[in-house]
Amino acid sequence: MTAAPPAPVNPPSTLGRLARRISREGALLTLIVLAAGALRIYKLEEVPPGVYCDEVALGVNAKFLGTTGASLKGKSLPLYVHEASFEQYGSKKIVYQPIYQYTVVPFVELMGLSATSVRLPSVLFGLAGILAAHLLARTLFGVSVGLWTAALLAVSPWHHQFSRIGFEVTSLTPLLALGTWLLWRGLERPRLLTAGAAVLGLATYAYPAARLFVPLLALGFAIVHWRELRINWRPAMNAAAVAALVGLPNLYLLLTDPNQGRMNYLFIFNAETRNEAAVRALESSVFENWWAVLILDHPVLRIPFVFLYNYFSHLSPAFLFHSGDANARHALQGLGMEHVFSAPLLAAGLVALFRRRAEAASRLVLWWFLTWPIPASLTIDCPHATRGFTNFPSIEITMALGLQFLFRHAADVVRFRGPVRLKSAVAGCALWFAILRSPHDLVGFLLHYHKDYPVYSAEAWDAGVGPAFRLARRVALDGEPITVSYGIHNAWLNTLFFTNADPRTLAPPARTGEPPLPHGYHVSRLARSGARRAGLWIIKAEEERELPEARVVARIPYPDGDPNLLIVRVERP
Repeated sequence: MTAAPPAPVNPPSTLGRLARRISREGALLTLIVLAAGALRIYKLEEVPPGVYCDEVALGVNAKFLGTTGASLKGKSLPLYVHEASFEQYGSKKIVYQPIYQYTVVPFVELMGLSATSVRLPSVLFGLAGILAAHLLARTLFGVSVGLWTAALLAVSPWHHQFSRIGFEVTSLTPLLALGTWLLWRGLERPRLLTAGAAVLGLATYAYPAARLFVPLLALGFAIVHWRELRINWRPAMNAAAVAALVGLPNLYLLLTDPNQGRMNYLFIFNAETRNEAAVRALESSVFENWWAVLILDHPVLRIPFVFLYNYFSHLSPAFLFHSGDANARHALQGLGMEHVFSAPLLAAGLVALFRRRAEAASRLVLWWFLTWPIPASLTIDCPHATRGFTNFPSIEITMALGLQFLFRHAADVVRFRGPVRLKSAVAGCALWFAILRSPHDLVGFLLHYHKDYPVYSAEAWDAGVGPAFRLARRVALDGEPITVSYGIHNAWLNTLFFTNADPRTLAPPARTGEPPLPHGYHVSRLARSGARRAGLWIIKAEEERELPEARVVARIPYPDGDPNLLIVRVERP
Protein backbone atom coordinates (compact mmCIF):
# COMPACT_ATOMS: atom_id res chain seq x y z
CA MET A 1 0.00 0.00 0.00
CA THR A 2 1.48 3.27 -1.10
CA ALA A 3 1.85 5.91 1.65
CA ALA A 4 -0.12 9.05 1.15
CA PRO A 5 2.01 12.09 0.35
CA PRO A 6 2.46 14.58 3.20
CA ALA A 7 -0.04 17.37 3.30
CA PRO A 8 1.37 20.59 1.85
CA VAL A 9 2.29 23.27 4.33
CA ASN A 10 0.28 26.36 3.52
CA PRO A 11 2.33 29.56 3.54
CA PRO A 12 1.16 32.17 5.99
CA SER A 13 -1.65 34.21 4.58
CA THR A 14 -1.23 37.82 3.59
CA LEU A 15 -3.71 38.71 6.32
CA GLY A 16 -1.60 36.89 8.92
CA ARG A 17 1.59 38.65 7.85
CA LEU A 18 -0.20 41.98 7.97
CA ALA A 19 -1.53 41.24 11.47
CA ARG A 20 1.96 40.41 12.73
CA ARG A 21 3.40 43.52 11.14
CA ILE A 22 0.70 45.68 12.71
CA SER A 23 1.29 43.96 16.03
CA ARG A 24 5.03 44.70 15.90
CA GLU A 25 4.38 48.28 14.83
CA GLY A 26 1.82 48.77 17.59
CA ALA A 27 4.20 47.38 20.20
CA LEU A 28 7.05 49.65 19.09
CA LEU A 29 4.79 52.68 18.93
CA THR A 30 3.47 51.90 22.42
CA LEU A 31 7.02 51.70 23.77
CA ILE A 32 7.87 55.04 22.14
CA VAL A 33 4.81 56.76 23.59
CA LEU A 34 5.40 55.27 27.05
CA ALA A 35 9.03 56.40 27.01
CA ALA A 36 7.99 59.87 25.83
CA GLY A 37 5.37 60.05 28.56
CA ALA A 38 7.88 59.03 31.23
CA LEU A 39 10.35 61.69 30.06
CA ARG A 40 7.68 64.37 30.13
CA ILE A 41 5.91 63.53 33.39
CA TYR A 42 8.97 62.84 35.56
CA LYS A 43 9.24 65.58 38.22
CA LEU A 44 6.67 67.65 36.32
CA GLU A 45 5.86 69.66 39.45
CA GLU A 46 9.51 70.52 40.19
CA VAL A 47 11.06 71.07 36.74
CA PRO A 48 10.85 73.76 35.45
CA PRO A 49 11.52 75.16 38.92
CA GLY A 50 8.64 77.64 39.19
CA VAL A 51 5.25 78.43 37.70
CA TYR A 52 5.52 81.22 35.14
CA CYS A 53 2.89 83.95 34.88
CA ASP A 54 1.36 82.48 31.70
CA GLU A 55 0.81 79.17 33.46
CA VAL A 56 -0.58 80.94 36.51
CA ALA A 57 -3.04 82.99 34.46
CA LEU A 58 -4.18 79.94 32.47
CA GLY A 59 -4.77 78.04 35.71
CA VAL A 60 -6.63 80.83 37.50
CA ASN A 61 -8.87 81.50 34.51
CA ALA A 62 -9.52 77.74 34.21
CA LYS A 63 -10.55 77.71 37.88
CA PHE A 64 -12.97 80.58 37.32
CA LEU A 65 -14.34 79.09 34.10
CA GLY A 66 -14.91 75.70 35.70
CA THR A 67 -16.49 77.10 38.85
CA THR A 68 -18.45 80.14 37.68
CA GLY A 69 -18.62 79.74 33.89
CA ALA A 70 -16.87 83.09 33.45
CA SER A 71 -13.25 84.17 33.23
CA LEU A 72 -11.45 86.21 35.87
CA LYS A 73 -12.44 89.32 33.90
CA GLY A 74 -16.12 88.33 34.25
CA LYS A 75 -16.69 87.32 30.61
CA SER A 76 -19.05 84.39 30.29
CA LEU A 77 -17.38 81.52 28.35
CA PRO A 78 -15.32 83.81 26.11
CA LEU A 79 -13.67 82.40 23.02
CA TYR A 80 -10.45 84.17 24.00
CA VAL A 81 -9.72 84.66 27.68
CA HIS A 82 -8.14 88.02 28.37
CA GLU A 83 -4.94 87.59 30.31
CA ALA A 84 -4.63 89.58 33.51
CA SER A 85 -1.19 88.64 34.74
CA PHE A 86 0.63 91.53 33.07
CA GLU A 87 -1.89 94.27 33.74
CA GLN A 88 0.14 95.86 36.50
CA TYR A 89 2.92 96.28 33.93
CA GLY A 90 0.75 98.05 31.39
CA SER A 91 0.22 95.38 28.71
CA LYS A 92 -3.51 94.85 28.18
CA LYS A 93 -3.56 93.15 24.77
CA ILE A 94 -2.72 89.57 25.63
CA VAL A 95 -5.23 86.76 25.28
CA TYR A 96 -5.07 83.00 25.75
CA GLN A 97 -5.83 80.64 22.91
CA PRO A 98 -9.04 78.66 23.49
CA ILE A 99 -7.75 75.15 22.67
CA TYR A 100 -5.36 74.99 25.60
CA GLN A 101 -7.29 77.29 27.94
CA TYR A 102 -10.42 75.17 27.90
CA THR A 103 -8.46 71.91 28.01
CA VAL A 104 -6.94 73.01 31.32
CA VAL A 105 -10.37 73.48 32.93
CA PRO A 106 -11.16 69.82 33.80
CA PHE A 107 -7.61 69.22 35.08
CA VAL A 108 -7.85 72.18 37.45
CA GLU A 109 -11.32 71.09 38.55
CA LEU A 110 -10.10 67.58 39.35
CA MET A 111 -6.64 68.34 40.72
CA GLY A 112 -6.81 71.91 41.99
CA LEU A 113 -4.40 74.66 41.03
CA SER A 114 -0.83 73.42 40.78
CA ALA A 115 2.05 73.23 38.36
CA THR A 116 1.01 69.68 37.48
CA SER A 117 -2.62 70.55 36.70
CA VAL A 118 -1.67 73.30 34.22
CA ARG A 119 1.20 71.30 32.67
CA LEU A 120 -0.40 67.89 32.34
CA PRO A 121 -2.52 68.95 29.32
CA SER A 122 0.72 69.94 27.61
CA VAL A 123 2.14 66.47 28.27
CA LEU A 124 -0.95 64.90 26.72
CA PHE A 125 -0.88 67.24 23.72
CA GLY A 126 2.79 66.31 23.31
CA LEU A 127 1.97 62.60 23.25
CA ALA A 128 -0.94 63.23 20.87
CA GLY A 129 1.49 65.09 18.63
CA ILE A 130 3.82 62.08 18.57
CA LEU A 131 0.94 59.76 17.59
CA ALA A 132 -0.34 62.15 14.92
CA ALA A 133 3.18 62.65 13.53
CA HIS A 134 3.59 58.88 13.28
CA LEU A 135 0.26 58.59 11.49
CA LEU A 136 1.18 61.27 8.96
CA ALA A 137 4.73 60.03 8.33
CA ARG A 138 3.55 56.42 8.02
CA THR A 139 0.96 57.40 5.44
CA LEU A 140 3.43 59.49 3.44
CA PHE A 141 6.54 57.29 3.57
CA GLY A 142 5.80 53.95 5.20
CA VAL A 143 5.95 52.18 8.55
CA SER A 144 9.65 52.58 9.32
CA VAL A 145 9.66 56.33 8.66
CA GLY A 146 6.52 56.66 10.77
CA LEU A 147 8.12 54.89 13.72
CA TRP A 148 11.39 56.80 13.43
CA THR A 149 9.47 60.07 13.24
CA ALA A 150 7.65 59.22 16.46
CA ALA A 151 10.90 58.17 18.16
CA LEU A 152 12.78 61.31 17.10
CA LEU A 153 9.92 63.54 18.22
CA ALA A 154 9.77 61.70 21.54
CA VAL A 155 13.40 62.60 22.32
CA SER A 156 13.51 66.02 20.63
CA PRO A 157 14.79 68.65 23.11
CA TRP A 158 12.58 71.26 21.45
CA HIS A 159 9.41 69.19 21.76
CA HIS A 160 10.39 67.89 25.22
CA GLN A 161 10.92 71.42 26.55
CA PHE A 162 7.47 72.66 25.61
CA SER A 163 5.66 69.42 26.41
CA ARG A 164 6.52 69.91 30.09
CA ILE A 165 5.27 73.48 30.51
CA GLY A 166 1.79 74.97 30.49
CA PHE A 167 2.20 76.88 27.24
CA GLU A 168 -0.52 76.79 24.60
CA VAL A 169 1.73 76.01 21.66
CA THR A 170 1.91 72.25 22.32
CA SER A 171 -1.70 71.89 21.18
CA LEU A 172 -0.65 72.94 17.68
CA THR A 173 1.36 69.88 16.59
CA PRO A 174 -1.38 67.21 16.79
CA LEU A 175 -3.82 69.46 14.97
CA LEU A 176 -1.39 70.25 12.14
CA ALA A 177 -0.34 66.62 11.71
CA LEU A 178 -3.84 65.18 11.97
CA GLY A 179 -5.33 67.81 9.68
CA THR A 180 -2.68 67.17 7.04
CA TRP A 181 -3.18 63.40 7.33
CA LEU A 182 -6.92 63.80 6.81
CA LEU A 183 -6.35 65.99 3.76
CA TRP A 184 -3.98 63.38 2.33
CA ARG A 185 -6.44 60.55 2.93
CA GLY A 186 -9.12 62.76 1.44
CA LEU A 187 -7.51 62.33 -1.97
CA GLU A 188 -8.81 58.74 -1.89
CA ARG A 189 -11.90 59.40 0.22
CA PRO A 190 -12.99 62.94 -0.71
CA ARG A 191 -15.24 63.32 2.33
CA LEU A 192 -12.13 63.37 4.52
CA LEU A 193 -11.02 66.58 2.82
CA THR A 194 -13.71 68.39 4.76
CA ALA A 195 -12.60 66.82 8.04
CA GLY A 196 -8.98 67.77 7.36
CA ALA A 197 -9.94 71.34 6.54
CA ALA A 198 -11.97 71.58 9.75
CA VAL A 199 -9.07 70.31 11.88
CA LEU A 200 -6.63 72.73 10.26
CA GLY A 201 -9.12 75.54 10.77
CA LEU A 202 -9.29 74.54 14.43
CA ALA A 203 -5.47 74.76 14.58
CA THR A 204 -5.71 78.53 14.12
CA TYR A 205 -7.19 78.65 17.63
CA ALA A 206 -4.21 76.77 19.07
CA TYR A 207 -1.46 79.36 18.60
CA PRO A 208 -1.28 82.70 16.72
CA ALA A 209 1.48 81.59 14.33
CA ALA A 210 -0.96 79.04 12.89
CA ARG A 211 -3.17 81.84 11.57
CA LEU A 212 -0.61 82.40 8.86
CA PHE A 213 0.96 78.97 8.67
CA VAL A 214 -2.26 76.99 8.15
CA PRO A 215 -3.11 78.89 4.92
CA LEU A 216 0.50 78.37 3.78
CA LEU A 217 0.27 74.65 4.48
CA ALA A 218 -3.09 74.39 2.72
CA LEU A 219 -1.65 76.27 -0.25
CA GLY A 220 1.25 73.82 -0.45
CA PHE A 221 -1.15 70.88 -0.36
CA ALA A 222 -3.23 72.44 -3.13
CA ILE A 223 -0.15 73.07 -5.30
CA VAL A 224 1.15 69.52 -4.83
CA HIS A 225 -2.25 67.94 -5.56
CA TRP A 226 -3.88 70.44 -7.87
CA ARG A 227 -4.71 67.77 -10.47
CA GLU A 228 -6.52 65.54 -7.99
CA LEU A 229 -8.30 68.50 -6.43
CA ARG A 230 -9.37 69.75 -9.84
CA ILE A 231 -10.97 66.38 -10.54
CA ASN A 232 -12.67 66.34 -7.13
CA TRP A 233 -13.48 70.02 -7.22
CA ARG A 234 -16.77 69.75 -5.34
CA PRO A 235 -15.27 68.14 -2.17
CA ALA A 236 -12.33 70.53 -2.46
CA MET A 237 -14.64 73.56 -2.52
CA ASN A 238 -16.64 72.16 0.39
CA ALA A 239 -13.41 71.72 2.36
CA ALA A 240 -12.36 75.30 1.63
CA ALA A 241 -15.77 76.55 2.75
CA VAL A 242 -15.60 74.56 5.99
CA ALA A 243 -12.10 75.88 6.73
CA ALA A 244 -13.30 79.43 6.17
CA LEU A 245 -16.38 78.86 8.35
CA VAL A 246 -14.31 77.40 11.21
CA GLY A 247 -11.82 80.25 11.03
CA LEU A 248 -14.36 83.04 10.63
CA PRO A 249 -14.82 83.82 14.36
CA ASN A 250 -11.04 83.93 14.70
CA LEU A 251 -10.72 86.37 11.83
CA TYR A 252 -13.56 88.54 13.12
CA LEU A 253 -12.06 88.86 16.60
CA LEU A 254 -8.61 89.45 15.17
CA LEU A 255 -9.94 92.43 13.22
CA THR A 256 -12.33 93.85 15.83
CA ASP A 257 -11.18 92.88 19.33
CA PRO A 258 -8.65 95.39 20.73
CA ASN A 259 -7.34 92.69 23.07
CA GLN A 260 -6.02 90.82 20.01
CA GLY A 261 -3.65 93.67 19.22
CA ARG A 262 -0.44 92.20 20.64
CA MET A 263 0.68 90.96 17.23
CA ASN A 264 0.57 94.51 15.95
CA TYR A 265 3.58 95.49 18.00
CA LEU A 266 5.39 92.18 17.41
CA PHE A 267 5.31 92.42 13.61
CA ILE A 268 8.50 93.77 12.07
CA PHE A 269 6.38 96.20 10.04
CA ASN A 270 5.25 98.02 13.20
CA ALA A 271 7.78 97.12 15.90
CA GLU A 272 10.95 98.93 16.82
CA THR A 273 13.69 96.84 15.16
CA ARG A 274 16.68 98.79 16.44
CA ASN A 275 17.64 96.00 18.86
CA GLU A 276 17.02 93.15 16.47
CA ALA A 277 19.90 90.83 15.60
CA ALA A 278 19.50 91.63 11.90
CA VAL A 279 19.89 95.37 12.49
CA ARG A 280 22.84 94.85 14.82
CA ALA A 281 24.52 92.75 12.15
CA LEU A 282 24.04 95.58 9.64
CA GLU A 283 25.36 98.19 12.06
CA SER A 284 28.49 96.16 12.71
CA SER A 285 29.30 96.08 9.00
CA VAL A 286 28.60 99.69 7.97
CA PHE A 287 32.31 100.50 7.69
CA GLU A 288 33.02 97.51 5.42
CA ASN A 289 29.85 97.47 3.29
CA TRP A 290 28.28 100.54 1.73
CA TRP A 291 25.04 98.66 1.15
CA ALA A 292 24.56 98.16 4.90
CA VAL A 293 24.08 101.93 5.32
CA LEU A 294 21.62 101.96 2.43
CA ILE A 295 19.52 99.20 3.98
CA LEU A 296 19.58 100.78 7.43
CA ASP A 297 18.41 104.14 6.12
CA HIS A 298 15.48 102.85 4.04
CA PRO A 299 12.62 100.91 5.68
CA VAL A 300 11.59 99.54 2.27
CA LEU A 301 14.90 97.67 2.22
CA ARG A 302 15.38 97.18 5.97
CA ILE A 303 12.17 95.25 6.64
CA PRO A 304 12.78 92.60 3.91
CA PHE A 305 16.35 92.27 5.17
CA VAL A 306 15.15 91.71 8.74
CA PHE A 307 12.65 89.13 7.50
CA LEU A 308 15.27 87.20 5.51
CA TYR A 309 17.74 87.38 8.39
CA ASN A 310 15.08 86.06 10.77
CA TYR A 311 14.09 83.34 8.32
CA PHE A 312 17.58 81.93 7.90
CA SER A 313 18.30 82.27 11.62
CA HIS A 314 15.55 79.70 12.29
CA LEU A 315 17.15 77.27 9.84
CA SER A 316 20.70 77.94 10.95
CA PRO A 317 22.80 75.17 12.53
CA ALA A 318 23.53 77.56 15.42
CA PHE A 319 19.84 77.75 16.39
CA LEU A 320 18.97 74.14 15.61
CA PHE A 321 22.02 72.34 17.01
CA HIS A 322 24.24 74.67 19.02
CA SER A 323 22.80 77.62 20.94
CA GLY A 324 19.00 77.46 20.51
CA ASP A 325 16.66 80.16 21.80
CA ALA A 326 18.24 82.64 24.22
CA ASN A 327 15.09 82.71 26.38
CA ALA A 328 15.68 80.44 29.40
CA ARG A 329 12.04 79.33 29.34
CA HIS A 330 12.34 78.11 25.75
CA ALA A 331 15.60 76.16 25.69
CA LEU A 332 18.54 74.93 27.71
CA GLN A 333 21.57 77.18 27.89
CA GLY A 334 24.32 76.23 25.46
CA LEU A 335 22.25 73.55 23.69
CA GLY A 336 20.44 73.65 20.38
CA MET A 337 16.77 73.02 19.81
CA GLU A 338 17.60 69.54 18.48
CA HIS A 339 20.29 67.02 19.39
CA VAL A 340 23.68 67.40 17.74
CA PHE A 341 23.51 63.85 16.38
CA SER A 342 20.36 64.76 14.42
CA ALA A 343 22.26 67.25 12.24
CA PRO A 344 23.52 64.59 9.78
CA LEU A 345 20.05 63.06 9.77
CA LEU A 346 18.51 66.38 8.74
CA ALA A 347 21.11 66.90 6.02
CA ALA A 348 20.64 63.39 4.68
CA GLY A 349 16.86 63.78 4.85
CA LEU A 350 16.94 66.94 2.77
CA VAL A 351 19.06 65.12 0.19
CA ALA A 352 16.57 62.25 0.20
CA LEU A 353 13.62 64.62 -0.21
CA PHE A 354 15.30 66.38 -3.11
CA ARG A 355 16.14 63.09 -4.80
CA ARG A 356 12.52 61.96 -4.35
CA ARG A 357 11.04 65.30 -5.37
CA ALA A 358 8.96 63.64 -8.07
CA GLU A 359 6.87 62.13 -5.27
CA ALA A 360 3.99 64.24 -3.98
CA ALA A 361 4.77 63.33 -0.36
CA SER A 362 8.34 64.61 -0.66
CA ARG A 363 7.20 67.85 -2.25
CA LEU A 364 4.69 68.44 0.56
CA VAL A 365 7.29 67.86 3.29
CA LEU A 366 9.78 70.09 1.47
CA TRP A 367 7.13 72.81 1.29
CA TRP A 368 6.43 72.42 5.01
CA PHE A 369 10.14 72.57 5.84
CA LEU A 370 10.68 75.72 3.77
CA THR A 371 7.59 77.60 5.02
CA TRP A 372 7.45 76.88 8.76
CA PRO A 373 9.84 79.77 9.67
CA ILE A 374 7.77 82.37 7.80
CA PRO A 375 5.26 83.33 10.57
CA ALA A 376 8.00 83.60 13.21
CA SER A 377 10.27 85.55 10.85
CA LEU A 378 7.67 88.29 10.52
CA THR A 379 8.04 89.09 14.22
CA ILE A 380 10.76 90.47 16.47
CA ASP A 381 12.97 88.54 18.93
CA CYS A 382 14.10 85.95 16.41
CA PRO A 383 14.94 83.13 16.31
CA HIS A 384 11.98 82.26 18.49
CA ALA A 385 11.34 78.68 19.59
CA THR A 386 7.66 79.12 20.48
CA ARG A 387 6.63 80.85 17.27
CA GLY A 388 8.73 78.32 15.35
CA PHE A 389 6.72 75.39 16.70
CA THR A 390 5.05 75.23 13.29
CA ASN A 391 8.03 73.09 12.22
CA PHE A 392 6.62 69.95 13.85
CA PRO A 393 6.56 67.33 12.54
CA SER A 394 8.31 68.30 9.29
CA ILE A 395 11.81 68.33 10.79
CA GLU A 396 11.38 64.93 12.42
CA ILE A 397 9.92 63.42 9.23
CA THR A 398 12.92 64.76 7.33
CA MET A 399 15.31 63.32 9.92
CA ALA A 400 13.56 59.95 9.75
CA LEU A 401 13.95 59.93 5.98
CA GLY A 402 17.62 60.80 6.46
CA LEU A 403 18.07 57.89 8.85
CA GLN A 404 16.41 55.54 6.38
CA PHE A 405 18.57 56.95 3.57
CA LEU A 406 21.80 56.40 5.50
CA PHE A 407 20.84 52.92 6.64
CA ARG A 408 19.95 51.80 3.15
CA HIS A 409 23.23 53.00 1.71
CA ALA A 410 25.15 51.45 4.59
CA ALA A 411 23.35 48.18 3.83
CA ASP A 412 24.39 48.49 0.20
CA VAL A 413 28.04 48.64 1.29
CA VAL A 414 27.63 45.58 3.49
CA ARG A 415 26.28 43.69 0.47
CA PHE A 416 29.42 44.76 -1.48
CA ARG A 417 27.65 46.69 -4.19
CA GLY A 418 30.75 48.60 -5.05
CA PRO A 419 33.02 51.35 -3.70
CA VAL A 420 30.72 54.05 -5.06
CA ARG A 421 28.73 53.70 -1.82
CA LEU A 422 31.72 54.41 0.39
CA LYS A 423 30.69 58.00 1.14
CA SER A 424 27.31 56.87 2.38
CA ALA A 425 28.95 54.29 4.61
CA VAL A 426 31.22 56.96 6.07
CA ALA A 427 28.16 59.13 6.70
CA GLY A 428 26.43 56.28 8.50
CA CYS A 429 29.47 55.63 10.70
CA ALA A 430 29.73 59.35 11.46
CA LEU A 431 26.10 59.32 12.56
CA TRP A 432 26.61 56.52 15.05
CA PHE A 433 29.82 58.11 16.30
CA ALA A 434 27.89 61.35 16.86
CA ILE A 435 25.14 59.51 18.73
CA LEU A 436 27.57 57.65 20.96
CA ARG A 437 30.15 60.36 21.56
CA SER A 438 28.29 63.65 21.47
CA PRO A 439 28.27 65.45 24.83
CA HIS A 440 24.80 66.72 23.95
CA ASP A 441 23.19 63.32 23.42
CA LEU A 442 19.90 62.31 24.98
CA VAL A 443 21.39 61.25 28.32
CA GLY A 444 23.46 64.43 28.55
CA PHE A 445 20.42 66.52 27.74
CA LEU A 446 18.30 64.88 30.43
CA LEU A 447 21.04 65.22 33.05
CA HIS A 448 21.41 68.89 32.15
CA TYR A 449 17.65 69.41 32.19
CA HIS A 450 17.09 67.95 35.65
CA LYS A 451 20.34 69.00 37.34
CA ASP A 452 21.62 72.29 35.90
CA TYR A 453 18.59 73.83 34.22
CA PRO A 454 16.50 74.28 37.42
CA VAL A 455 19.38 76.26 38.92
CA TYR A 456 20.16 78.84 36.25
CA SER A 457 16.57 79.19 34.95
CA ALA A 458 15.01 79.74 38.38
CA GLU A 459 14.54 83.49 38.03
CA ALA A 460 13.02 83.13 34.56
CA TRP A 461 10.40 80.76 36.01
CA ASP A 462 9.58 82.86 39.12
CA ALA A 463 10.94 80.09 41.32
CA GLY A 464 10.28 80.28 45.05
CA VAL A 465 6.85 81.92 44.93
CA GLY A 466 4.94 78.70 45.56
CA PRO A 467 7.17 77.61 48.48
CA ALA A 468 6.86 81.13 49.95
CA PHE A 469 3.06 80.91 50.02
CA ARG A 470 3.12 77.44 51.55
CA LEU A 471 5.65 78.44 54.20
CA ALA A 472 3.79 81.66 55.03
CA ARG A 473 0.59 79.69 55.61
CA ARG A 474 2.41 77.34 57.98
CA VAL A 475 4.06 80.04 60.11
CA ALA A 476 1.09 82.46 60.20
CA LEU A 477 -0.54 82.89 63.56
CA ASP A 478 -4.26 82.25 63.97
CA GLY A 479 -6.15 84.84 61.97
CA GLU A 480 -2.95 86.65 60.99
CA PRO A 481 -3.27 88.38 57.60
CA ILE A 482 -0.74 87.68 54.84
CA THR A 483 0.27 90.53 52.55
CA VAL A 484 2.03 89.95 49.23
CA SER A 485 4.31 92.68 47.96
CA TYR A 486 3.32 94.25 44.68
CA GLY A 487 6.98 93.93 43.72
CA ILE A 488 6.57 90.18 43.27
CA HIS A 489 5.87 89.37 39.64
CA ASN A 490 2.21 88.58 39.04
CA ALA A 491 1.34 89.17 42.71
CA TRP A 492 -2.47 89.05 42.47
CA LEU A 493 -2.76 85.95 40.34
CA ASN A 494 0.00 84.18 42.23
CA THR A 495 -2.07 84.72 45.37
CA LEU A 496 -5.12 83.18 43.73
CA PHE A 497 -3.08 80.34 42.24
CA PHE A 498 -1.00 79.24 45.21
CA THR A 499 -3.88 79.46 47.68
CA ASN A 500 -6.03 77.35 45.31
CA ALA A 501 -8.76 79.86 45.99
CA ASP A 502 -12.39 78.98 45.33
CA PRO A 503 -13.85 81.87 43.26
CA ARG A 504 -17.17 81.56 45.12
CA THR A 505 -15.60 82.40 48.49
CA LEU A 506 -13.30 85.28 47.56
CA ALA A 507 -13.39 88.63 49.29
CA PRO A 508 -14.49 91.54 47.06
CA PRO A 509 -11.61 93.50 45.50
CA ALA A 510 -10.20 96.37 47.49
CA ARG A 511 -10.04 98.64 44.43
CA THR A 512 -11.72 98.76 41.07
CA GLY A 513 -9.77 96.90 38.42
CA GLU A 514 -8.13 94.46 40.81
CA PRO A 515 -9.17 90.80 41.10
CA PRO A 516 -10.79 89.47 44.27
CA LEU A 517 -8.49 87.76 46.76
CA PRO A 518 -8.92 85.01 49.35
CA HIS A 519 -9.95 86.16 52.82
CA GLY A 520 -6.92 87.07 54.90
CA TYR A 521 -4.71 87.88 51.91
CA HIS A 522 -3.78 91.32 50.55
CA VAL A 523 -1.56 92.72 47.81
CA SER A 524 0.09 96.03 48.63
CA ARG A 525 2.88 98.36 47.63
CA LEU A 526 5.59 98.77 50.26
CA ALA A 527 5.91 102.48 49.57
CA ARG A 528 2.18 103.19 49.70
CA SER A 529 2.24 104.58 53.24
CA GLY A 530 4.45 104.83 56.27
CA ALA A 531 2.10 102.70 58.36
CA ARG A 532 2.63 99.14 57.25
CA ARG A 533 -0.10 96.55 57.35
CA ALA A 534 0.52 94.32 60.36
CA GLY A 535 1.01 90.58 59.87
CA LEU A 536 3.13 88.42 57.58
CA TRP A 537 4.55 89.82 54.37
CA ILE A 538 5.97 87.99 51.35
CA ILE A 539 8.47 90.36 49.77
CA LYS A 540 11.41 90.41 47.37
CA ALA A 541 14.78 90.19 49.08
CA GLU A 542 15.82 93.62 47.78
CA GLU A 543 12.75 95.15 49.48
CA GLU A 544 13.99 94.24 52.96
CA ARG A 545 15.50 97.69 53.47
CA GLU A 546 12.06 99.25 52.90
CA LEU A 547 10.69 97.41 55.94
CA PRO A 548 13.16 98.28 58.69
CA GLU A 549 10.55 97.58 61.34
CA ALA A 550 9.95 94.01 60.11
CA ARG A 551 11.40 90.81 61.58
CA VAL A 552 12.60 88.22 59.07
CA VAL A 553 10.82 84.91 59.62
CA ALA A 554 12.31 82.95 56.69
CA ARG A 555 14.47 83.42 53.63
CA ILE A 556 13.74 81.60 50.38
CA PRO A 557 16.80 81.85 48.12
CA TYR A 558 17.17 80.76 44.51
CA PRO A 559 18.60 77.25 44.03
CA ASP A 560 22.09 78.70 43.54
CA GLY A 561 21.87 80.54 46.88
CA ASP A 562 21.22 84.03 45.54
CA PRO A 563 18.62 86.03 47.53
CA ASN A 564 15.09 85.75 46.24
CA LEU A 565 12.12 86.10 48.61
CA LEU A 566 11.61 86.84 52.29
CA ILE A 567 8.80 86.16 54.73
CA VAL A 568 8.75 88.93 57.32
CA ARG A 569 6.46 89.85 60.19
CA VAL A 570 5.35 93.41 60.82
CA GLU A 571 4.12 93.84 64.40
CA ARG A 572 1.24 96.09 65.29
CA PRO A 573 2.41 99.51 66.54
